[in-house]
Amino acid sequence: RSTLPGGMKLALVPKKTRGDTVTGTLRLNLGDEKSLFGHAVTADLLGDMLSRGSTKLNRSDLSAKLDELKTHMSISAGGQTVTVRFDTLRKHLPEVLQLVHDALRQPAFAASEFEMVVKENLAQIDNHRNEPQGLGSQAVNKAMDVYRPGDVRATLSFDELAARLKAAKLDDLKRFQSQFYGADHAELALVGDFDATAVQTQVQTLFGNWKSKSAYQRLVSLPRTPKPGETTLQAPDKANAFYLAALPLALKDDMPDYVPMVLANTVLGSGAKSRLFDRLRQKEGISYGAGSALSVSTFEAVGMLKLYAIYAPQNLDKLKTSVREELNRFVQEGVTEQELLDAKKSLQEERKIARAQDTALASGLLGQLATGRTMAFAERIDELIEKTTLAEVNAALRKHIDPAQFMHVYAGDYAGAGKKSANPQ
Repeated sequence: RSTLPGGMKLALVPKKTRGDTVTGTLRLNLGDEKSLFGHAVTADLLGDMLSRGSTKLNRSDLSAKLDELKTHMSISAGGQTVTVRFDTLRKHLPEVLQLVHDALRQPAFAASEFEMVVKENLAQIDNHRNEPQGLGSQAVNKAMDVYRPGDVRATLSFDELAARLKAAKLDDLKRFQSQFYGADHAELALVGDFDATAVQTQVQTLFGNWKSKSAYQRLVSLPRTPKPGETTLQAPDKANAFYLAALPLALKDDMPDYVPMVLANTVLGSGAKSRLFDRLRQKEGISYGAGSALSVSTFEAVGMLKLYAIYAPQNLDKLKTSVREELNRFVQEGVTEQELLDAKKSLQEERKIARAQDTALASGLLGQLATGRTMAFAERIDELIEKTTLAEVNAALRKHIDPAQFMHVYAGDYAGAGKKSANPQ
């Protein structure tokens, strides 16, 4: 690991790989709460534009060049970050790093591409506003939003987002790139077959003197409060319905309850033998897919537990009953010894597989650069997974999970399902 004179942090892991492959992830960190205020849509659109050509190569030429180099490259942006991911070969790495430089520092800003990006984003909104999953996710995100309007993290309604997309100007993107982009707070993780010295020299040449005109300060996540209750949304003419529930948690990934809650979530809905999937899919046969997801912050005690399911709208009442019963049983009876053993095995296998994949390793290293951690933290988590007791898991889940505090959202064609039930063919 090293830090370039200009401020970019590097995590380089050179090693022999099958096929001489190299995987890289580069992240730019931009601005602060005040300077980014009101720029959410601009930041997102600019991210979409970066893979559509530079001043050296237009979109089609860039695509052809990546094919020639047998390279996959993706660029995403939103809020305070811009992330570039690429997979290439050792012999092509210098050219790929140059392409990354050109995309970030010299975007083409073609008017025709900008118009296309706006149209594609508007089409995506129209699709989401008519789909159960889009409606459900939007409702939960809006209800859980704790940021004031204008904050880059604030959730926009479909109409608000569409209006801002229509009002966006290409010059806004140009100003944003000029004002905020820079590598003085960037991180680069590289894993695979490459010459570390040569890479460090090239990266210094490409990005070493590139400084943002705006000061950077990491955005601090604000705590959320539960929003208990039910919301039902109509999605006409859709065969499948979508269920989403959310419960905010005061949890961080270095707190004592973190690993016990990860194990509890594995039993509840994220593991191969999860209770939600077993009840809704295997036993009841009312869901095409069901589970849970736990997310927590590395920096603040801000987390979220979500439950989800895809099902036929006529099974709404059955779904509600089954989820309610499973949540209550989960908290009242807790996890069993066998479930804990299965969860530990599943989790350790997932982590082992992830560390064997260069893409996941590069992503993990990037996170460590941001937090100042090392692989010792990951090893500590492995130890805790192994040592965590049944009592600790059950105490943690009962402390953090209150079934009555979940927000439940159901989106589907319930009116249509009711008519079909009343008038069977």
